[in-house]
Amino acid sequence: MLPTGIKRTSRTMLGVASVTRVDSKFKDNQVDTDLPVNLNHHIVQTEFGNFSVYIQGDLKTKKDGVVFLTVHDIGSNHKPLARFSSLPCMDEISSRALFVHICLPGQDRDAADFGADFPSMQDLSFGLWNILVHLKIPKVIGLGLGAGANILCRLAIHSPDKVLGVVAIQPTASAATVMEQLKQRIVTLKLGSIDHGPDTDQFLVYHKFGNLVENAEDKLEAVEMYKKRLHTDINPRNLKLFVEAYMKRTEILDEIKAKIKCDVLIVVGSNSSFVKQTEAMHKQSNLEKTSLIKFEKVGDVLLESPEKLSEAILFFCQGIGLMPTILGPRSRNSSECPSGSNSRKSSLTMMSADVPNLRRLSVGKGPTGNGQ
Repeated sequence: MLPTGIKRTSRTMLGVASVTRVDSKFKDNQVDTDLPVNLNHHIVQTEFGNFSVYIQGDLKTKKDGVVFLTVHDIGSNHKPLARFSSLPCMDEISSRALFVHICLPGQDRDAADFGADFPSMQDLSFGLWNILVHLKIPKVIGLGLGAGANILCRLAIHSPDKVLGVVAIQPTASAATVMEQLKQRIVTLKLGSIDHGPDTDQFLVYHKFGNLVENAEDKLEAVEMYKKRLHTDINPRNLKLFVEAYMKRTEILDEIKAKIKCDVLIVVGSNSSFVKQTEAMHKQSNLEKTSLIKFEKVGDVLLESPEKLSEAILFFCQGIGLMPTILGPRSRNSSECPSGSNSRKSSLTMMSADVPNLRRLSVGKGPTGNGQ
C-alpha cells in the first residue's frame, strides 16, 4: 500500500497491510529482557516486508497526542532508541508522549533469513507510512539515527501530512561515496559467507562511533558492549542486505530543500564519521526550517550525550508548539515557580497544550513528490 499520489513500483501490490499484535511485555518476551521499559509488540506486514513495531506507552489514549516514530541505523535495531527514551533525562517527555519504535525487516533478534528482495530506503519509508495508517496514528515526530534518519526524511518528503517534525541524528542525504562503497563490498561479502568478523566489526564500530574511537580509552567498554550486542541481536545475512540497501541509497538533497514542509533538527557529533555529509545536508536544506547542533568531541551522540540530546529534542518540540508545560533542565535549575493562586491556575490550564493542535500544524493533505 502506497501513499496517495505515489507511483507504484514493479513489486506485486498486496493491497492493504495487515497488523498482527503480539501480546507481550518485556518481562514475558525474551527479545527485550535487557530493556528497562515495557513494550507492546506489533508485527505490521506490508509489501515491503514485515516490520516489528514496539509501542512504548498507551496507544489508545496517546496516539492523538505527541507521538515519536523512531527508526534505527545499520548494525542496530529498535533497542538503542528504546533505551534512550527510557533514560531519566527523557522522563518528562516520555511520560507525556507515545513512542513507536520501529525495527526494520529482518533486523530483530532471532529473525529468520530475509527471503525476498530487501526493500530500498525509499520502500522502507513507504512501509513507515503503512504502519501509521494501520495503527491510526495521525501525525508523528520522526526520531531517526543514521540510516533511520534518511528513511524518516523520505517519509517527510512524500507524506508531509503525517510528519510534524524530524530529529535527524548524524544523517546523510547524499548517495554513498566511492570509499563507502568499497568498504561496504568487503563487509557484505564477509557477512554473506560468515558471521560477524573483525572487518565487519571495525566497519560498523567506525560507522557508529566515528573518528578517534580506537584511541579513546573511555569508549572501550561501550565499543565492546556494542560488538557483543551486534553478534547476538542481529542476523548477519539480514544485516548485509540492510547495509547494501543503505549503500545504494539515492541522493535526496534537492527533495529535502524543496519538499520537506516541517521543521528539521539535525544533530551530529564532531567525531562522527558522517559529520561532513551532515553539514552538507544542513547547508543545502531550507535554513528557515532546519537547525544544526554539533556536539564537540562526541562520536555517538545517542550514547555519549543523551542529556544534551534530550534537551535539544525538548526545545525542538516546544519550538513547533508541543509540550510547552515542560521546563528544560536549565529552567528548572535557574528559576523558581512563582507562588500564589494565579500561578497555579495558569499551570493547570496549560496542561491541555501538551496535545498538538493538528489543525494549526497541518501542512496540507497528501504527499508532494515521488522520491526515489
